[in-house]
Amino acid sequence: MRARALGSMAILALAACGPAPPATSGDASTVVRCTLTVEGRLERCSVLESVDPTIDRRVLGWLEAGRLDPATHEGAPVEISAVFHVRVRRDDLPAEDP
Repeated sequence: MRARALGSMAILALAACGPAPPATSGDASTVVRCTLTVEGRLERCSVLESVDPTIDRRVLGWLEAGRLDPATHEGAPVEISAVFHVRVRRDDLPAEDP
């Protein structure tokens, strides 16, 4: 899966279907499951592991606004379920919209 236009959020690590790299001080991480559509959209995302509800909302919005190359099987795009380990640097997060 290659990311396309996922936005400007301060993402340190995004690992799909695998373990996240170790966090450092000041980082926050969340684990999210999404459906990756044949169009490359992430939909029906839900938080599996949470550390902060505000960060969870921001990560969900960021993922659902982005685009990825779809998964393929025998050259044709297919819908899949994917688990994302997302780590962000708290200090670099932009201010939340009112």
